[in-house]
Amino acid sequence: MQNSVGAQFHPRLKLPLGTVVISKGTDPTADGYSAFEGRTPDGARFLDDLRQHGVGHLYVAGLATDYCVKQSVLDALAAGLCATLLEDATAGVDPQDSAEAVKQMRMRGAVARSNARLKEHGN
Repeated sequence: MQNSVGAQFHPRLKLPLGTVVISKGTDPTADGYSAFEGRTPDGARFLDDLRQHGVGHLYVAGLATDYCVKQSVLDALAAGLCATLLEDATAGVDPQDSAEAVKQMRMRGAVARSNARLKEHGN
């Protein structure tokens, strides 16, 4: 629930200076799966903020592969952005649905990579 203890970041999470937190799922009448339904603290849409900052490639991780991650990746691709799914930094609700979600993301143009592999190569 919004503004609840469960919605707070872990106290040891250290966000870099200048980090913009996008809040989604704040409309009780909508599922709010996609990050692209979110807004910055000043009310800007996520896509508008990305474009304002010249971002053209997203690395996506999180929960859940078969819902929020999938929808965010598909929306990024639909908006003309490149999207890399960090498979080892995601988890799904249902294993079969998650596998299908990854398949759909790849079919639409997402690249699936390992977060560990990116770190090895300095990306």
